[in-house]
Amino acid sequence: MNSNNSGFGYHPTQYARLNNGQLYAMFRESIYSRLEDSEKLDLLQETVNRDALEKGMVGAPQVQFADLPATESGNAANGYITVNRDMATRGIQTLEYNGQTFYHQMDDYNVQALNTVLHEDEHCFQEQIINGTIIIPLMIWQKSTWQMILHTARF
Repeated sequence: MNSNNSGFGYHPTQYARLNNGQLYAMFRESIYSRLEDSEKLDLLQETVNRDALEKGMVGAPQVQFADLPATESGNAANGYITVNRDMATRGIQTLEYNGQTFYHQMDDYNVQALNTVLHEDEHCFQEQIINGTIIIPLMIWQKSTWQMILHTARF
């Protein structure tokens, strides 16, 4: 949606016709573990597409895999969500220490991948609020209760 190399936009997937229950069922370990890497990427993208739409974002961030350090499950910038490839596709975290390589097998990598894209999509949502792409009612915390300010605020 933006001309400055932004990943926000329309990202069609093979899972668009599934209802939400069917989509989230794809994250079951018995199903997720059998998917090809491209299918896992599409599944994560469709999840982000729906999350972005639900939040009222202008376009959805683009999800991509990359070789990230073991300490980083993912990150978000400029409308791109980058997910640790080894973590999301094979459930492995790799760490090098003193010239040795250590591999840690994650039993819940399907859930970690889902959690990562939803977490990073929240940062993308914040990015659109901060840069003024979307305007939302300002919410403040006061005396342990949320209060909605009736006017909108532009950040």
